[in-house]
Amino acid sequence: MRLLKKDNLQSIGKVLKTQGRRGELKVKLFTDPSENLFFSRIFFNKKGLLEEFQVEAFRLQKTFTIIKLKGVDSITQAQEFVGEDILYPVEEFTPLKKGEFYFHQIEGCTVFTKSGEQIGYVHDVMPVSENDLLVVQVREGRELLIPLTQTICLEIDLDKRTIIIDPPEGLLDLDEI
Repeated sequence: MRLLKKDNLQSIGKVLKTQGRRGELKVKLFTDPSENLFFSRIFFNKKGLLEEFQVEAFRLQKTFTIIKLKGVDSITQAQEFVGEDILYPVEEFTPLKKGEFYFHQIEGCTVFTKSGEQIGYVHDVMPVSENDLLVVQVREGRELLIPLTQTICLEIDLDKRTIIIDPPEGLLDLDEI
């Protein structure tokens, strides 16, 4: 048995709300569940302690996933998980195809324009239905939202921890979020 620390775990999604009366959870995964990416166990950081839960069942529902945890059998029990991050060991992540990245891999990368101007660093990635957004911390504590698309994010180099962007006119001038 291996002792897991929070440092070994990465958020793979968030519990949005309860689903039904049998303790199911409606979750937004930060990965594509259609590529057989699912886990038999997941972790939650409950009151500062890591707790492991077995996944009893899951099903896709449009852009969300419904999961049933073993031992969570009522709305009341499920309600305790609403708003919680779903954690999973980084070393057990499925390898991705070329050009695909997990959110945690690009967080902290420095963002440059294609002309070499440093914009800031990726503070977070915001999952949205069509295109995920990079939350980039810029000077003076401002944050910019930059669409994570191939037309804007030209190059992501994990070894150099850099992202080269070609922002459309006005994108970098938008007010902070």
